[in-house]
Amino acid sequence: MEKEVEAMKLIIYDTEVFRHNWIVVFKDKETGSYTVIHNDNEALRDCISDDNIYIGFNTKHYDQYIIKGICAGFTPEELKRLNDYLIGGFQGWQYPDLQGFFFKFNNVDIRDDMYNALSLKAIEGHIGMNIEESEIDFNIDRVLTQEELEQTIHYCKHDVDATEKLV
Repeated sequence: MEKEVEAMKLIIYDTEVFRHNWIVVFKDKETGSYTVIHNDNEALRDCISDDNIYIGFNTKHYDQYIIKGICAGFTPEELKRLNDYLIGGFQGWQYPDLQGFFFKFNNVDIRDDMYNALSLKAIEGHIGMNIEESEIDFNIDRVLTQEELEQTIHYCKHDVDATEKLV
């Protein structure tokens, strides 16, 4: 008797990083349910599965390394340093504090399938979505308030929804 092979789940995701907070939003493409994780490294590690394919926009150069840093146990402050390194144009695979830490993460970057110069915001506009920008300064030097956290989760979910439309 042949073993039935289960299809891998498609999970759309995005990350947001502040000096004292990080947020990851996962959305199951099949069920439409969101999983929001805030500053909980263990909860994030528990969400990563070999049975899933994680899809995002510009994840190859940014988000997959944020996920890797979280899985490596980075504090929010350490994750912000990684964030700034990546945004500064450096490559995540060269980041010294990630050297020697390996984990499996089935990442797909759909930006690879887009015209190179388009941002996710430009694409949102082209497909008729509202363009939403974060109202919270990513360099804020304190813990986010509950309202700021909720606004950031809303913003992150919006980007996940936009990415899902592209998928």
